[in-house]
Parts: sequence; structure tokens; C-alpha cells
Amino acid sequence: MLTDLKIRAAKPREKDFKLYDAQGLFLLVSRKGAKLWRYKYRFERKEKQLTLGQYPETTLLAARDELLQARKLLKSGIDPMAKRKADLVATSVSTAPQRSLEVVARAWWADRKESQRWDDAYAVQILRQLERDVFSIKLARESASADPSREALINRPVGDWPFDAITPPVVLELCKNVEARGSLDAARDLRSRIGMVYEREKALGHFSGLNPAESVVALLAKPKRTNHAAIIYEELPAFFQRLQAAVLYPTTRLGLEAIIATWLRSTELRLANWNWLDWEAREMRIPSSSMKNQDKGIGDHVVFLSDYALDVFRRLHGVTGHQDLMFPSLKHPREPISDGTWLNALYRMGYRNKATVHGIRALGSLH
Repeated sequence: MLTDLKIRAAKPREKDFKLYDAQGLFLLVSRKGAKLWRYKYRFERKEKQLTLGQYPETTLLAARDELLQARKLLKSGIDPMAKRKADLVATSVSTAPQRSLEVVARAWWADRKESQRWDDAYAVQILRQLERDVFSIKLARESASADPSREALINRPVGDWPFDAITPPVVLELCKNVEARGSLDAARDLRSRIGMVYEREKALGHFSGLNPAESVVALLAKPKRTNHAAIIYEELPAFFQRLQAAVLYPTTRLGLEAIIATWLRSTELRLANWNWLDWEAREMRIPSSSMKNQDKGIGDHVVFLSDYALDVFRRLHGVTGHQDLMFPSLKHPREPISDGTWLNALYRMGYRNKATVHGIRALGSLH
């Protein structure tokens, strides 16, 4: 562990060197004498380093506090480096000096993040897509058109192009690049987001031309849609026999029963808290923020509970009723059960390619 005394005593050497504190925090002492706080961590199996400030402007205590905030983000599945970049974008786009595609798209992103109440993880995901599949891409020569005045754009990333220089062939190539990875849905999402960037500029009176993304949709591959594998009503008795015979943790077994008893989405059940359940009123009240479409002014979702549903929850209460979450993780009790737990249980019961958790819910729309 570092102390202020050790930090002040550290003198430059011929090469940069590091003084380690704890939990990935270290002080990089450069050969020129600068002392920089860095946090070394891994995100999505990649090693990264986040700069936390310079000593003495950033004290040891301040650096440790920055470390704590970064570790909280990581625990929530958010890359601290991407979050910092996103925050900088959100505060700077309004004063951006130029009208490049990247500047305008980042302004759309910041506005959309606020108006649609995106959570941090989703906002970072959208920004990553734009950075990876638009801003940094250099296009093939034919996509920039044969106009000699556009020749200089060929060697520049698309994000640097003037906003009004983007044409349908440019958008098409960007989307086709994504399609080539096999991500057909992502390609169509990208086209839609580029289109929304231009529609926003039109609404603000900053652009009066044609939306270059509008005509592209007809040229993109259409993903094949398949229904989730599901059991039919007549197979329910056999399903319950297999469920009772399977060697499963109580929260896994009761979770599958609860899906049938309530027809709720697995995500809504995984996140369920005991304080959502009103035993006397025989209902479960799910906050709108925890629903699929989140808070769109619809309000909380109330599920009225049958005798069977109440029985399932009473049995579950005997297992997890002392905790906040109805379905806590076994390894991390303060976190919900994994989203793959119930699906893997179905596989072990012999329902691979025959039923999914979402497919089981389809029974609720038939009976």
C-alpha cells in the first residue's frame, strides 16, 4: 500500500516505473518526473488502463475514491473508460466547433440519451456502435462517388466527413460492413440510427437535404424470424413430471414454475423483489422501470396471482424470503440469478431445441 511519504520520496529514474497501491491502482512515475495515477483492469477479457489524475493535484485519497467509482461501474458491467468518454461527449457536443458527421451524431446521441432515459450501459453500447461502425471507417473509393471534389474524403474516416457530404451509397457500405459480420439486425439498427441523426437535424432546421439512410433499407438483408421453441398445452403434465424429477436448485425449479404461474418474462422474474408482492391483495406490482419498455408513462404492471401462483411464491419464500431478491444468485446473493439458469435447466430436462423460457410463456397466450 502506498503512503504520501512514499509518493513524495519517489524520484525520476532513467525509465518510467510504477508504484503499486491495491486493487489495480498504481502510480506511474515518468522519467521526466510526472506522477500519474492509473487503474489497471480487465473488461470483456481485454486489459485496459484508466488515468485517474496526476499527483499532487489528485491526492492518494482522491485516487482511491476514483478507483472505487470505477470498480462500481465494472461491477455493473460498464467499462469505466467508455463511460468517461461518453460523459465528456455529452458535455461537449453543444459547443463542438465543426459540423462533421461525428459531431452531429454525437449531439443526437446525447440528446437521445436524455430524452429516452437510456441507462448508462445501453447508451455506451449505442455510442460504441457509432464509433466502431461509422466514425472510424474509411470507405471504398466507389462509395464516395466519382465527383473529383470528393476525392479528398476517401482517405478520411467517415466521422470526419462534412455532415452534408454523406450519400446513400456511403450509408449502404457502412451497413453492408456490419452485415458481412453476420449481424443483420445490427446493420438495420445502424441504418435506423443514422436516419434518426438526419431527421433530428431536419427538425432543428439545420439540414434540408434528403435523408441518406432513407432509401437504404430496401437493400439490406432481412433477418429470418423464427418463433421460440415451445411446448404445447397437452405436454404440460409430462413437463411437470420432468421438472419434479430433475436435480435442480429450489430457485431454479420454482422459477420455472413461477413463469408458468404468472406468464412473466424471465427478466422481470429474475429482478423481482419480495416487496413487490402483496400477499393480502394477491398481486405482484412490478415497477415500470423494470419492465421491458421501462417507464413510458404506462405505470406499474400489476399481476394478479392465482392460488397456484401464491403456492409457488410461498414455497419460494421459505427459501429466499430472508433476502430482498426473490431469485438471488447462489454465488452472489445480492445479485439476481443468471439469465441462463432457467434455460440451462430446460436443456438438462431434455428440452434442448424443444422449448425455451420465452417459448413456455407462449402457452399463456393460448389458454
